[in-house]
Amino acid sequence: MKIFEAKIFKENKRVYVNLKGKIDTRTVNEFKEVLEKAKREGEKEIVINYRDVDYVSSAGYGALLKFCVYSKKDNINVIVTGMKPEIKSIFDIMELYRFIDYREKYDIPVFEEKIEEKAEETFNLENWIEEKIIENPLIEPSELIKECPSKNKISEKEFKEILKKKNLLTREERLFFAYKKLKEKLK
Repeated sequence: MKIFEAKIFKENKRVYVNLKGKIDTRTVNEFKEVLEKAKREGEKEIVINYRDVDYVSSAGYGALLKFCVYSKKDNINVIVTGMKPEIKSIFDIMELYRFIDYREKYDIPVFEEKIEEKAEETFNLENWIEEKIIENPLIEPSELIKECPSKNKISEKEFKEILKKKNLLTREERLFFAYKKLKEKLK
């Protein structure tokens, strides 16, 4: 059984995303890919269904928050529904309802599941590093290395060389980079 699964379908000018499993540091990149794929469907409303999600880590909440804020800037309405009480309570404690349109009850149409094979996308380590730093500019290189998807592991020396090349080795450089990127997104 997979740790995380998602099904995307369109109906009545809405994109529905049914999630299943756990959204944590192991699966957050796949979760973000699913959200971006839903956005590429080109509709102005996305409904994300958490009914079958058993666990969400801070990385999962952060990815959802970022997606919802950026989608709003692109005039896309994102509705989140179906969280289990233990997941919803953390959502409430973090006051994410201030930024995310959560609805306790939302009718999700039943759809015929078509098994869709996910095309193997090439992993771009430099883009992944940039995204992680935008999410958390205070993250240390050692933490970044640990979070790197296992199939893309490289040595610590190679990793630090990439950080140095991109001017992301020091905490100050990472903070400046994240500030600059988020400022660009807001324009």
